[in-house]
Amino acid sequence: EIRQNETLATQLRRELADLVASATLDQGQLVNFVDGLLNAVHLTQGPPGTGKSYLGVVVARALIIIRRLWKVQNPSVASAPILVLSYKNHATDEFLADLVKAEPGLFPPNGPVRGWRGGGGARLVRMGKAGDPRLLPYSESTLACRGDPDVAQCETELRRLQGLRAACHRVCKAAMLFASHQLDMFGSGE
Repeated sequence: EIRQNETLATQLRRELADLVASATLDQGQLVNFVDGLLNAVHLTQGPPGTGKSYLGVVVARALIIIRRLWKVQNPSVASAPILVLSYKNHATDEFLADLVKAEPGLFPPNGPVRGWRGGGGARLVRMGKAGDPRLLPYSESTLACRGDPDVAQCETELRRLQGLRAACHRVCKAAMLFASHQLDMFGSGE
């Protein structure tokens, strides 16, 4: 929808070019940056110290730019969340702290709680245990204490997803057990 509006399309190209220029991405990171924007789901992997978290922050900043301009083009669009996942709490904390540092005006730690989906500023909610004290203002427990209905909704959705994860694990375990019984039943070619 942004490309249909030449003014917004030009602004998008300029803002993304400025972001990439200021980020000083190497060639591999630039390729992953473009892939991250072109695909609905993207995975960046590599050994420690290769800039995966840094790249993730740049991609998140680009998605925030795109979302802001998309809402200008289509005001009825809700603020779609950007979900950040990691196996390690420390990695999630570092990523979010870097994002808050890169975009300090976008995530005011004690900013308005209500109305953010309907056109207010961006919001950051750190689900789970935040080990980094810089993220305490964004933790679900801090926001829940403030009576944030969006946190309650996120907690409900998180519990639902955890239930689905547990169900997937049970199905996988049952499938592995079935496969091993099937192997026993038909033998190993003897």
